[in-house]
Amino acid sequence: MTAGRESGFEAEKKIPVEALAETLKMDRVEIRNLFQYMIDLQFIKAESIGGPSLYGHISLTKKGLLKVKSLMNSSGK
Repeated sequence: MTAGRESGFEAEKKIPVEALAETLKMDRVEIRNLFQYMIDLQFIKAESIGGPSLYGHISLTKKGLLKVKSLMNSSGK
């Protein structure tokens, strides 16, 4: 949901990974593993490589955006 907020709930908009890592309070190994899992599920796409977390920027896919919206609706937000 954090990526959804960072992207303004738009698919394909680049989101800086460093900002997400700080917001989520995850170390670089945790965030790299999480992002690889989400890439495998086709919820996000790696837009650039580089930086301490391996990924410089990611973007939500349309599938990922639908998942974010679904989670927000089910949580009542």
